[in-house]
Amino acid sequence: MPLFKRDIITLTKQWNEACVHRSMLYSLSLRYEADKHSVLRKDILEVIETYNSSIETYERLLDGLKPQHSTMSKSNSFPVKDIFSSPIRPGSKIKVLFLTASPTDQVRNYVEQELKAIQEQVDHNRSRFDLVPFGAIRPKDFLRRLLDENPYLLHFSGHGVDTGEICLQDEHDKTLVVPTEILANLFREMSKQIKCVILNACYSEKQAEAIAQHIAYVVGMHEAMGSEAARLFTQGFYQALTLGMEEDIDVEKAFRFGCLHIGMNAVAGGDIPVLYVNGQKR
Repeated sequence: MPLFKRDIITLTKQWNEACVHRSMLYSLSLRYEADKHSVLRKDILEVIETYNSSIETYERLLDGLKPQHSTMSKSNSFPVKDIFSSPIRPGSKIKVLFLTASPTDQVRNYVEQELKAIQEQVDHNRSRFDLVPFGAIRPKDFLRRLLDENPYLLHFSGHGVDTGEICLQDEHDKTLVVPTEILANLFREMSKQIKCVILNACYSEKQAEAIAQHIAYVVGMHEAMGSEAARLFTQGFYQALTLGMEEDIDVEKAFRFGCLHIGMNAVAGGDIPVLYVNGQKR
């Protein structure tokens, strides 16, 4: 085994162990969150900060090995780290950026119902989640909102075309199809902050697969999906996501709940959403 690959394996193991320990301590600290002056809680948070420092050091070391590591073929490459497994730091919030596009030459997609479904679930856990919605998104708006809001999770609700691209609005509010590669490259530039992308748009699986090369968790739709099924998926997804925050966020569990929620309401389409985790379809 090449020396640098062995180093990557060793460092990644240490990084993962530190993340696990930090996660356990963070879950423990939540039990004492009500008592802000608890000596035990302060001690736990101090230890967490120590782990934060260690994890950042491991990440710098791994980043330093990336140039060498990237010369290996993709089939033989070793995953440097799961880019979503690091837990949220104590006291921080998860920002959900909700973007919609409703071109006037497309059938209305009732995005307000989907937004309401998210808001209802986020309201149950306001201390941990922020929901920031924007509508009538054009390309310049899409880019600006990503840069201004710097979200942890991006949720796009709108239309897609059967060739796999999603649709925004042009300057005349008509359909503007965004090339798959361009959007994937945009998320590559935002990959340090954005950890989850939801594309609640018909035929968006191709776009989801491309984005998943840069973002840890990406949801797309492999065919056309009705408005009610889209709303139910969103409702189930965020219900599981927001009510499961006693520990780390669990996107895979939320995805399963979203699909199940469609079927439990006797609506077709529970098999339409697809999930990519670290570039692999689940």
